Amino acid sequence: MAANKFYVDPNKGFHFNLGPGLDINLKNNFVNLFNGDGDGEISPFDVVVFGGIGYEFNFGLTLEARYKQGTVSVDFFGADDLYEEDGSNLNGVLQLGASYKFKLK
Repeated sequence: MAANKFYVDPNKGFHFNLGPGLDINLKNNFVNLFNGDGDGEISPFDVVVFGGIGYEFNFGLTLEARYKQGTVSVDFFGADDLYEEDGSNLNGVLQLGASYKFKLK
């Protein structure tokens, strides 16, 4: 995922995240590769776009929330192909995250 972080004010911790990404279905891809028992109807990848907000506190803690929307139908090899049509299934994910930056001296 390639994220761009935009700060509202360089001296404040509030920021926005925006970017594209590529999700890969590892389980289904490796099952198909090694023993052919995977579900051939499920897409092996998804091209996604995401956006979110976050806040970095002065003591190192960062909290973020973002929404990620898929653009490739889950049933890629089914009747819907790559296009958003009635009955297609797109992934949508709400993510919450926390991180901490250690200050080394």
